[in-house]
Amino acid sequence: MDNKIDFYIRNFWEDLSKNELEKALSYFIDDAIVIWGPYEFKGKAEIGKKWMEEFLQYFDISSIIERKLISEEKSATYEFIINLRMAYGARGELPLLARYEFKDKKIKQLEIMPSDGHVIIRSEDIKLHIPKYQIYYSFSRKKS
Repeated sequence: MDNKIDFYIRNFWEDLSKNELEKALSYFIDDAIVIWGPYEFKGKAEIGKKWMEEFLQYFDISSIIERKLISEEKSATYEFIINLRMAYGARGELPLLARYEFKDKKIKQLEIMPSDGHVIIRSEDIKLHIPKYQIYYSFSRKKS
């Protein structure tokens, strides 16, 4: 069932992929928290400067493929794949799982982690930059 939460989640990633940081930040409450792996960013200013801007320095998002979106009134889980170009030119796919908590229809907390799947980088891109090595990562989350 599509609802406003689904709309906010999809539009947040779309705005981020278009480098529209102010629009992307508008989906967060002022004291929101973003958890990106081992890093935690607190408040809109830190989320915008330290997470969004740095993320976009390393990854140019070309498209987002939705795998699954489950939302409730105050929480959501979003599994998706980001097709991206990295700062050094290689292209790849990054599977992610995002868990959201909402307050007053805005993001209170966003935790982003690798999803089950693989980071895939095209071999012809790798040959341009790292001739002797192939980069291939596999992620698997164990159910607790």
